[in-house]
Amino acid sequence: THEHSKRTIKFIKWTLKNNINENFYHAFPHTLTTVHQLFSRTYLTITSKKEGLTNPHLIKFLNKITTSETQHLFISKYFLLSTIAGDVTTVKTLLKSNPDLISTKKIIHLAVDFGHQKIVKHLINQEPNLTKAKEKLYCFEEPVTPIEIAVRTDQNFKIVNLLLKKNPNLINTKNGGDNLLFMAAQCGSFEIFKFIYSIKPEFIDYIDPFGNNLLHTAVKGCNKKIINFIL
Repeated sequence: THEHSKRTIKFIKWTLKNNINENFYHAFPHTLTTVHQLFSRTYLTITSKKEGLTNPHLIKFLNKITTSETQHLFISKYFLLSTIAGDVTTVKTLLKSNPDLISTKKIIHLAVDFGHQKIVKHLINQEPNLTKAKEKLYCFEEPVTPIEIAVRTDQNFKIVNLLLKKNPNLINTKNGGDNLLFMAAQCGSFEIFKFIYSIKPEFIDYIDPFGNNLLHTAVKGCNKKIINFIL
């Protein structure tokens, strides 16, 4: 209906004007699905250039998007939403027609944070340097690389493996003095911990700047499997 489209357009305009961070979508995943669907339907309407539209609100909004800088903002937002939502088909489609989107701030970090392995793989295949990118994410005090997010948020082991295969030097990543094994002991999965240890067993002897060894760190992380492994 006209009234429904009017509300939808109003919401999309609000989304374009406001910088909603990833924490919001973590907290309200159903909202993410709804917003992504709204953007998807609008994008399909724009690209298909359907004839016979009668809704004046929709016609006015689409004309504005297709004839001004608002179009770039809309597509950028849609690209971000698709990445967060794990819509790999749309991510690939948008990148193919808009290659500059690969430089979108935090794009690889968001793909890792939300655990979308296929999108991570596509992004780093398009631009390998993304594996080294540092960005400030909502749950970290300092800028972090994608592999730090994958390890510290207990992400899919396959994403950690994928990042290290693309850039083996990432195994030497440090943040605040902590190496990846320490990060995994703090809050990672046992599978990730064992994988990092298999590559760099010497990390187990590391002492952090505060005098803590790996066992101290594992105890703080309350991961019994990691604690038993160290002992």
